[in-house]
Amino acid sequence: MNPDAHSPTLDGTDVEVACDTVLLHGDSPGAIALASRVRAQLLAAGVEITSLDKVLSGKGV
Repeated sequence: MNPDAHSPTLDGTDVEVACDTVLLHGDSPGAIALASRVRAQLLAAGVEITSLDKVLSGKGV
């Protein structure tokens, strides 16, 4: 997730990116620890964590 809504491409130019959700999948032994670190970093960046149904209902889905 990029709070600036831009990501660099391979050629160095920036493209605008909109992100509403994050999917984290893992079945490795460290998956739970990784998910905890991702959550902590998102919260530290001021990202609101909520359920998918709330995200979708906010989009009229």
